Amino acid sequence: MTYFEELQKRVEETCKCEAVHEQTVSVTETHADRIVWMGDVQVFRLNGNPKAKVCYAWGHPIETGPREITTVLEIPPVRSAADAVRVAVAGFARGH
Repeated sequence: MTYFEELQKRVEETCKCEAVHEQTVSVTETHADRIVWMGDVQVFRLNGNPKAKVCYAWGHPIETGPREITTVLEIPPVRSAADAVRVAVAGFARGH
């Protein structure tokens, strides 16, 4: 399974609907003039999700198992790939 297929599968499982890849957005998130996250976010159009029309997803391999994948729905305050990363980084910092 390719990286995109893996992300799409996770988005579809999480959102319980069809997901269609729309684009890749490069994001760099900084805090106190330091880069805290940098990478590509995949944007998926959701067909049939009652809460959102878009889901943002990205992943990275971990040594002890399968790739760690993050998904974030486009629900306010999330309105862009950068917002999705910001929310995920803040959640990670708080231990969620």
